[in-house]
Amino acid sequence: MKACLVVYDIPSTPVNGERLANPSDMFKQYGVRINYSCWVVPSANLPLMPLKELEDKGAKIRVVQFDEDEKEKLIALATEELTKEVSSIKESMKKIVVGIKARYKDAEKTKSDKDFDKAYSYHYLNMRRMKQLIVSVQQCAMAFDLTGDFTELFDGLRKALQASDLAAYNSHASTKKAVGR
Repeated sequence: MKACLVVYDIPSTPVNGERLANPSDMFKQYGVRINYSCWVVPSANLPLMPLKELEDKGAKIRVVQFDEDEKEKLIALATEELTKEVSSIKESMKKIVVGIKARYKDAEKTKSDKDFDKAYSYHYLNMRRMKQLIVSVQQCAMAFDLTGDFTELFDGLRKALQASDLAAYNSHASTKKAVGR
């Protein structure tokens, strides 16, 4: 496996009246983050077109190829970073479910359609975000050929997501009845 270090610098001021979005979300499916704007990406997965577009819009992009002899170190690094990311996603799910339940509870107390709609939007957007994060982590693991190493973690993540989604849905259903929808 050949890999490279991708470092980007997004201008802090708008270029041609347009502020560049941070590409971190895009990179999650291609590689592992080393720090804020530093990623290790398998060379075969290097997103050349998006990088070129960022560069054309004023971002500074640097790509450095790793030596083939560094494969073991890169795999260890990817494994460590993906494990951290999976743990972070699990913790986020727990916090999000608490937030969803609290919003539905508030809507149940006020019996307000507006509060119910806010709770539902929070529920929907956050569950969708969690699912996207899981897909990104799985794609990254595949890029480093680590899917077998993460099978248990992914299964646990999927179960946690299902439980979170179920808990959130149950709050949604009981609040829906209370609000009269």
